[in-house]
Amino acid sequence: MRITRIKEKNSLHTFKDSTICTLHINKDNVFCDFEKLSKTWETSSNIAIRLDVEQTDVEPIVKELLGKLPNDLAYCIMSEIAEFEHLEAELMRLIYNTGDTGCKVAICLRDDLPQDLKKCCEQSNDINVQQHRDNKHKHM
Repeated sequence: MRITRIKEKNSLHTFKDSTICTLHINKDNVFCDFEKLSKTWETSSNIAIRLDVEQTDVEPIVKELLGKLPNDLAYCIMSEIAEFEHLEAELMRLIYNTGDTGCKVAICLRDDLPQDLKKCCEQSNDINVQQHRDNKHKHM
């Protein structure tokens, strides 16, 4: 199954009358062109990623990204992957334990967390994780 997602950098801001550059992210360019993509991501303000990966490629991509940390684009890709349906529990743990706040929030907002991750999310000291968790419970 192919998964395609789009996420804008600085998604809280509205860009009027401006062009948004889109980085197309797939398995090949994570492995072969990551430094170039990362530089483009870091030097652009109006940019989005389009993540286009096969479900079977998720694990090798995450493991490759771990070697790039700390890196904003790697964290962004991992936070998007954290929202994929049918994500294996071990990958959820890996993303939560190595990711930034965005990764942790994305994991903690899932409905299919294993008990150990639920506990981590409930006990998180990260104010962003707490706020998103509380907002999720208010809307349930």
